[in-house]
Amino acid sequence: PNVTQYTLQLGDSIFSFWRQSLKRDQSIFCLNNVTNRPQQLLMSDLNLIDNESWFDLIGENSYGNGSNEIVLEPYQSAWLTNCRY
Repeated sequence: PNVTQYTLQLGDSIFSFWRQSLKRDQSIFCLNNVTNRPQQLLMSDLNLIDNESWFDLIGENSYGNGSNEIVLEPYQSAWLTNCRY
């Protein structure tokens, strides 16, 4: 609970926030599609580098490594992190 957290402004369709571990070695981007339609994000919308690996802790999908698009299905949530412990 005592970590850095910021709300991200990604429009009205996606509620999102960013959290960083106390050691600053892990970031988690919490993305929540609050609509009944698929929503598309670019890695650059989150300032993520698309040649790095990012993992969804909920859906276990991988992002990055050349792929620069994230698609959230209706009401889907994704927690993207740069570390898998």
